[in-house]
Amino acid sequence: MSSLSRFRKKILPVMIRTAVPAMALLFAAETFAQTGVVAGRVEDRAGSALPGAQITIQELNVRGVTNTQGEFTLGSLPAGTYTVVIDYLGYESTTQSITVADGQRANVSLALRPAGVIEEIIVRASPIVDSQARALNQQRMADNVSNVISSDAIGRFPDSNIAEALQRAPGVGIQRDQGEGRYINVRGAPAEFSAVAINGVSMPAPDPFTRAVDLDTIPSDIVSQIEVSKTLRPDQDADSIAGAVNIVTRSPFDSRGPQLRGSAGMSDNEYGKNDTRGSLQASNLFGSEQQFGALVSLSYSKTRRQVDNVENVWDVLNRPGGGEVLSLIETLFKDYDTRRERMAATTSLEWRPTDTDSYYLRGSWARFTDDEFRNRSDILWEDGTLQPGATNLNGTFNAVRLQKQFRHRVQQNNITSWTLGGENELSNYTLDYSASVSRAKQTYPNRDELLLRSSLRPNVSYDFSQDANNPAYSVFATGELTRVDRMSFRENTFRSNTGVEDEISVQANVEMPGMLFSQPTTYQWGIKFRGREKTHDEERYRDRRAASAPTQNLLTFLTDTPSFNYGYDLGFKMDPALVTAYLDGIKASSITQRRIPQSITADYSVDEDISSAYGSARVEYDRAELLLGLRMERTEQNSSSPSFNEVTGAIGERTAGNSYTEFFPGATLRYSFSENLIGRAAITRSISRPNFPQIVPRLVENDSSTIVRVAAGNPDLNPTLTNNVDLMLEYYIEPLGLISGGLFYKDLADYRYELTLSGTFEGENALITRPENAPDGRILGAEVSWQQQLTMLPGFWSDFGVFANYTYTDAHMNLGRTYGGRSRFDLPGQSEHTYNLSAFYEADGLSVRLSYTDRSDYLNEINADDGRLDLYWEGRSQLDLTASYAINDTYEVFFEGKNLSDTAGARYYGDRQRTYEYEKFGSLYFLGARVNF
Repeated sequence: MSSLSRFRKKILPVMIRTAVPAMALLFAAETFAQTGVVAGRVEDRAGSALPGAQITIQELNVRGVTNTQGEFTLGSLPAGTYTVVIDYLGYESTTQSITVADGQRANVSLALRPAGVIEEIIVRASPIVDSQARALNQQRMADNVSNVISSDAIGRFPDSNIAEALQRAPGVGIQRDQGEGRYINVRGAPAEFSAVAINGVSMPAPDPFTRAVDLDTIPSDIVSQIEVSKTLRPDQDADSIAGAVNIVTRSPFDSRGPQLRGSAGMSDNEYGKNDTRGSLQASNLFGSEQQFGALVSLSYSKTRRQVDNVENVWDVLNRPGGGEVLSLIETLFKDYDTRRERMAATTSLEWRPTDTDSYYLRGSWARFTDDEFRNRSDILWEDGTLQPGATNLNGTFNAVRLQKQFRHRVQQNNITSWTLGGENELSNYTLDYSASVSRAKQTYPNRDELLLRSSLRPNVSYDFSQDANNPAYSVFATGELTRVDRMSFRENTFRSNTGVEDEISVQANVEMPGMLFSQPTTYQWGIKFRGREKTHDEERYRDRRAASAPTQNLLTFLTDTPSFNYGYDLGFKMDPALVTAYLDGIKASSITQRRIPQSITADYSVDEDISSAYGSARVEYDRAELLLGLRMERTEQNSSSPSFNEVTGAIGERTAGNSYTEFFPGATLRYSFSENLIGRAAITRSISRPNFPQIVPRLVENDSSTIVRVAAGNPDLNPTLTNNVDLMLEYYIEPLGLISGGLFYKDLADYRYELTLSGTFEGENALITRPENAPDGRILGAEVSWQQQLTMLPGFWSDFGVFANYTYTDAHMNLGRTYGGRSRFDLPGQSEHTYNLSAFYEADGLSVRLSYTDRSDYLNEINADDGRLDLYWEGRSQLDLTASYAINDTYEVFFEGKNLSDTAGARYYGDRQRTYEYEKFGSLYFLGARVNF
């Protein structure tokens, strides 16, 4: 049964039975309400909304906050004349007298709309400072511990995608692929512990093997802001142990009147060719009262890189003469020519027929295409014989095997989301609701490979003792690896796979005023249904028939373009057009050689339904706000995977299912010691459900290298649950700045990890990875942050400013059993130290920012047999520069320099001298222009 069918037959009747009495209560309350409402909008001189402004009715000490469109509503006000105070960091406070009548909305009688009576805040800030003001004001007024990155800040960091924009936030590290950010680690937790949403709607993940969203799919220039919630409110989905990321797209009501903005430019890549990037946004308000709004934004970028990469696989081998030694078993030299293309679009159609009713249709689409040609040269040490005298860093093998491979791979990610919703204010009550459909799809239309094997079996030595990044390999002195004339056809392989995740979501929320503990209180409750279907279909083909070998001399495949990796002479690159023509021509014949059972057992499907409900109360005291709430989530999962009987050839099906209900109580206190000194304390509970293939009953081989790796599912895997404690103290500096410090603790139950053990699969030695639950674990940490415009300095120096943050994390898990003499391990993805430092200068239209980011080493993969073979990512730092000059209010030129430090990416086994992977991608320089009409 599909998620849509399950929703229609099971969930919809329950929601209707719940919603009807609630609606009756709301309309009844509307009829008898005898209190007034004040509503309005706060914006800057240009007509852009100012989110996060504090609105106070001075005489009643009633407070409110503007939303992302700069709008606010304050209800349950008795009749009278009041003083409205508008407070916004970086701007002068503004007051306005207003009269409220019983049973009426002041915004109607006083026309408190964009052209209403609240005095417009007229202070023009520079781009960096302006974005800083928007971010800090929203963070200051938030109910929970959070960080905000505004669109201006994103535009002025050299960050092409959402992952790289997020690395600037305190406690956020990123995982990179070929130099570009892809996944995020918040506060030392794995990427799957941070859910991602667009406009509050959960995003499905394109990658069929993880719940973590590929954030390199989404360009940063189509969003309005990014919100990172480090503690959860009851109205938020509970599936974010580390932090919930919400990507907010632009609205036509963000600004008054027509808007047209664009940017374009080109770059020079040290390891590649010129890149292009451009974006366009158009919006306008229509109708006699500007009640209709429409917005469209487009983004396009193309990067072409030539990445150098070397991978060394290590293992424990028997030393000749007795004992064991850590030795290479495989070395792969990879020379990439890649083209990455990003296309994205957002649209928003909004209708506001009255001051109290609004409706919208929002859509977003993003596509990431990675078109990659790769030349690979292999040394298979394990196929030779280890000689006496080997140490843990050097050795000699006799009769090693040499190979060359050419691969053409195309990967495409698509993420699409549509949301239809509305909001109605019914006197002192607010009802909002939405329905959304989302799809994430990852396809590999091409993964075609030609493998050649050398007839030469030379004796080869290696030595990592002098330079672990560029170790010595004797084969480059003797030249056997470049002898294509001694190569012959070994095989061609073809592989295609498609992963699709569909989600439907329906939710409704009600908010109303009341009293609790004799204090003004805002009550909120809501219901939600999320239905997901995740499917993965894969086909593998391998053709070793002599008749499938290329008919032409293999030397004709070579170009006159040399292939060098860090000075290693790999000979000449193969001609992509010639090899691709051969692969395309032989494919029809080769795909008759389907790999069984891999093409069957790699497939899977999972259905997951999550039904939730919550209730909360935000109690307002003179200096404090207390948010209390309880959320319930019911999860139902069903998974299946084909099985194959190698004796009979029969195809069957393995199925599994699981269901559980969890409760998530929470209490968050926000206390104002003074107007600018705010303390926060939160006790919450959250969940991380297993990745979809982890709960599928299957055993599938992954043959992406010469080492056989096998992934096993575990249908009995439990979700990870955490109890969280957070403390934060924030001091907001006048006129604009922040110094903050905080502590966080997460008590983990059933922490999910992947265990890799040596074993056999179909008679071959293999590394078998299976997900397991650790009984307990913890994440303990602290973070500090300082950002400020240094206006206290004299003259020229007063135009400087600083951003700095540092996060310390200590995290581990206890497995409850011993592997290789160990039962306690670090958490994968957890860096002990993460920090960012930026200095900026801004005056007279010139904005310059120098940014440095760094994170310490972190665990990538656990080897249960031997801790010396645990795989780590080396900590990586990066220096970036961005500068812009506003010629006038319409035109601006800008420059970006990325990875000016020319920092490489590296992974290693246990000790930094045992390098597994070393990859360089060079620096990038971008020059462009922006227009704003």
